[in-house]
Amino acid sequence: MADTDLLKLEEAQNSALEEFYSAKEAFEAAQKEREEIEKSVPKWLTAIVPVGKEHWDKLDAAEKREGKALEAYGEAAKKAQDAADDVEKKKEELRANREEDVSYVVNRAKIECPFGLRTSYLTMNEAQGVYTRQIPQMTVCDTVLDENIINFGGCRSKENPSLLEAAEAAVEAAKKQIEDEGGWLDKFTDFVVGLFVKDQEMDVTDSLLEQCVGECKACFDANARWESGHEKVYVNGEQVLLRRCSLTCNYGGQVTILLSGQPE
Repeated sequence: MADTDLLKLEEAQNSALEEFYSAKEAFEAAQKEREEIEKSVPKWLTAIVPVGKEHWDKLDAAEKREGKALEAYGEAAKKAQDAADDVEKKKEELRANREEDVSYVVNRAKIECPFGLRTSYLTMNEAQGVYTRQIPQMTVCDTVLDENIINFGGCRSKENPSLLEAAEAAVEAAKKQIEDEGGWLDKFTDFVVGLFVKDQEMDVTDSLLEQCVGECKACFDANARWESGHEKVYVNGEQVLLRRCSLTCNYGGQVTILLSGQPE
């Protein structure tokens, strides 16, 4: 399938997510309306004092609206999940043929990291004078974070120091909550304590690290180069970047190229 197929699937996923959140808000509004009507005349009171038909009609109408909103919410959730599945299926197809793909990689190529929260892009501040299909060609030396490699929004690698900092902050927040409330735990504290307390003490564990997200500040060596560049084609003395190329972060993530950035 062509590169643009993934982009179209992602557009469909974004639309489905918008519909999902809209349906969720509509359901919550309908639910709140029904609850407000019920609160206006508590059930215990209806068992003692006769309540007018108007109240029951309003409640019946609100319940019907809530039911329809819930149905729409469920349909939107399924549509969003199906769209997400379609995107992931397409990504798996792209990953499967990546190592054999010698397509030239250009500005705005789509990339991913297994520890990243999202896919991202390759960019370049200044064209190097060589173009592929009128788009600036990238080379294996384009490895600068936030200049060539736009960060992935967050990092789940346990080798990333900021992930440990996030976990330690969660533990400290839980401890402070216990101290401030004299032992009464809110939902967050209860969650942390339930998972990570051992012998009445809280500590950072692998389970906690898996729940946390660190800052994406990919760490590459100063002379880092993408692997498997073109063996014969060079731009300013550097190998041309191909879709088969990969780049390993010092925190363990292997950055790979999903889409070359070339138009269909």
